[in-house]
Amino acid sequence: MPERGILAMFYDGFLFEADIRNMPDIAKNSRELFSELKLENGRNLEMLDVGGGGGFFSKSFENLGYGKSTYVDLDAKACDFARNKLGVSNVINADATQAAFDKKFDFIMCRHIIEHLLNPSEFVLKMTGLLSEKGLLLVMCPNGASIEYLAYPRLGLLNRARIIKGSNPIRSIALLRKFLFGDILHGIDPPRHLWAITGKGMEIFLKRNSLNFKIYTKKLTDKCYSPYYKPRTFFDKKIAPFLVDKFLSRIHGGTHLILEIRK
Repeated sequence: MPERGILAMFYDGFLFEADIRNMPDIAKNSRELFSELKLENGRNLEMLDVGGGGGFFSKSFENLGYGKSTYVDLDAKACDFARNKLGVSNVINADATQAAFDKKFDFIMCRHIIEHLLNPSEFVLKMTGLLSEKGLLLVMCPNGASIEYLAYPRLGLLNRARIIKGSNPIRSIALLRKFLFGDILHGIDPPRHLWAITGKGMEIFLKRNSLNFKIYTKKLTDKCYSPYYKPRTFFDKKIAPFLVDKFLSRIHGGTHLILEIRK
């Protein structure tokens, strides 16, 4: 595992998709997502958005009338963007795994963050402890067991195969077989993604800690969970979704692993 200092340097100025032009689309996606999660509008809820890509979901939460949000991110530039470009009301530049919070939250959103952490299980338990009565913790991460990504070779599959073949004595057909049968889990990409997380593994962990949870997967084409994905070619728009719907997602689920923990 990389040291914390190395990770801090890697995420300094990471600014994932922090572009003000993304705000209208994410506001629309957030409306659908919050409605799907059955959040109660107009109740002045408290939201904690951890590492949320510049604070778009925090700002949408406030703009849509759900309540107040707190955005926390390790990246100082992402925090500046959330505070000065989006106008998020409460921004904390800190490592959420180490930070102390002085209140409980009705909704905690951790979108594609736990796979980046040194100890994701410890973090999930910490976030669960911050939930208010009837609060909801939403965790999204890559589904390590999914093979949906095989339908989208330009999204890193070909480069990943090249790296594996360059460092291992393996033939292309054997490598393809390993991808198809789950011998190589989806998601590991150090120093960025440090873990491949599966629904089965997460279920074992959550049951062990006696938590009230629901686990499911979502496909790459679900805009609520892939707000930044924009298909550009005919293959991406028509052929890849067909392959996913008819074959790939039926084996181990979609590319996003979704976890809901409720008090």
